[in-house]
Amino acid sequence: MLTKPLSRPAARYSAALISLFISMAVAANTATYQVEATSTTDFLTLDAKVEAVNAGTISAQTSGTIESLNFDVNDAVKAGQVLLTIRDTQQKAALAQANAMHEDAQLLLKRNRALLKKGTLSQGEFDRTQAQAKSAQAALVQAQEQLSYTVVKAPYSGVVSARHVELGETVNPGQPLMSGFSLQPLRAVTDIPASIAQQLSDDSYQTSYLSSAGKQHQLTAMTLFPYADSRFNSVRARFDIKPDLQAPLLPGSWVQLKLAKGESEKLQIPASALLQRGELSAVYVQQEQTFVLRYVRAGKRSGQHIQIISGLRAGDVIAVNALQALKAQENAQ
Repeated sequence: MLTKPLSRPAARYSAALISLFISMAVAANTATYQVEATSTTDFLTLDAKVEAVNAGTISAQTSGTIESLNFDVNDAVKAGQVLLTIRDTQQKAALAQANAMHEDAQLLLKRNRALLKKGTLSQGEFDRTQAQAKSAQAALVQAQEQLSYTVVKAPYSGVVSARHVELGETVNPGQPLMSGFSLQPLRAVTDIPASIAQQLSDDSYQTSYLSSAGKQHQLTAMTLFPYADSRFNSVRARFDIKPDLQAPLLPGSWVQLKLAKGESEKLQIPASALLQRGELSAVYVQQEQTFVLRYVRAGKRSGQHIQIISGLRAGDVIAVNALQALKAQENAQ
């Protein structure tokens, strides 16, 4: 059976109708996303150094010879453990002498108190006896303290980072003995531009965090120094780090501080909606019953979303999966 060929206008109308049906089919099978402006937090990225809150050097408080060394560099110690001992011969002798003088002063004070009551001792003489007894008591306390300084204990649990003396070495008051730090708690220290520091609130740390090796570490407090560095126009800040046993940080390491500095309205779309071709970025925007490719300027990625700087407006409807929309249109054609 012979059919009459369509005229040229009718053929063009038929092709347009078929294209419309194809576009409707593509649109019907493509998931869409309506672009909306959302309030997002703006972050300032700074380099910060992790340091131990408890860290320091223990120095000798008495003279003597190092008699024992119980720990060395990189050894873990618990609070109250004996780090080293100093020979205590002189300190024990001084304590015995102070104790004898204290006992003698107490006996004299007791005897003179009785004489004072009988009226055979003047008040001035009794006052001198009482002063001598107090002096002997103070000397006894000082001798006891000097003896206690011969046993050096760890003030907190941590790790020994340096040993400054050797066995048998003679030390004097003020001489460094051992250095160490505690692995918890930790804090991060950085310098913030003065213009940004003035905008920070007391609770800015709640939306800020540290980033290290792909792991985020929460902050528990923020301390801004009350002065600025005139050379760099910056303010030093310290951030207490929430302990994380799964991904511990080491004192002395460098991390990135994501400092929340305010909020702004931004357009964000699912990362799957962006079609990347070299340096060009585009999305499929729905127009009536079809999708049209539109070039956009993409910003930073946050999780599963990407910020759009230009090319879209709030209310635009786009294809959630750009590659799926592209493939659907190619198959339809």
